[in-house]
Amino acid sequence: MSRTVSNKNDARYRNTQTQIEKVFWGLLKEEGFPKITIRQITERTGFNRGTFYLHAQDKYDLLEQIENNLYEAMMEGLNVIDLRSLQTGLQSPLSNLMLHSTRYVMQNKEQIILLAQPDCDPLFFRKYMDKVRSRLFPDKSLLSVEQQYALSLMGSIIIGFLSEWISRDMQETPEEYAAIVMQLTAKTKLISILDVFSSANVSS
Repeated sequence: MSRTVSNKNDARYRNTQTQIEKVFWGLLKEEGFPKITIRQITERTGFNRGTFYLHAQDKYDLLEQIENNLYEAMMEGLNVIDLRSLQTGLQSPLSNLMLHSTRYVMQNKEQIILLAQPDCDPLFFRKYMDKVRSRLFPDKSLLSVEQQYALSLMGSIIIGFLSEWISRDMQETPEEYAAIVMQLTAKTKLISILDVFSSANVSS
């Protein structure tokens, strides 16, 4: 079913969306994503199906909207990076992004963990890294094959670090976590992967 175009800036629309999402979070915690139905959402919100479909095509579309809003919040302040600045300039943007995103994850710990469950969206953090790459490099045609593999490798490493931090119940503060990750990347020379972004290797 296609979603009717509505004015998302309308106060009533936003209020309805907020109520739908609030009920979704409650059901996600109580039932788990597989058991959530549109009927449950409409019964708890008091809205009819027609109203729900003004906001989402189905529960999967609603989940995607919620995730995209979270991704945007996690990437706040992240801008496109000049490829030629990567060799010497990416460490600071990476560290800043890591610190901001981990602070956000810690502040929204319960919701993030619910979303990342195997029966909800086990690819939650992978999608996040894809969003980050798209934000940093909107035109992939500027990247060589080697550079694309380098970004994929760095993304996998970051996801691994993040997953370990979460599995440890976020014992370290975001600041401690970011420091550990940057120290490990320096000690293991993982940061040298970015050498592929030297000016001589950047596609023109």
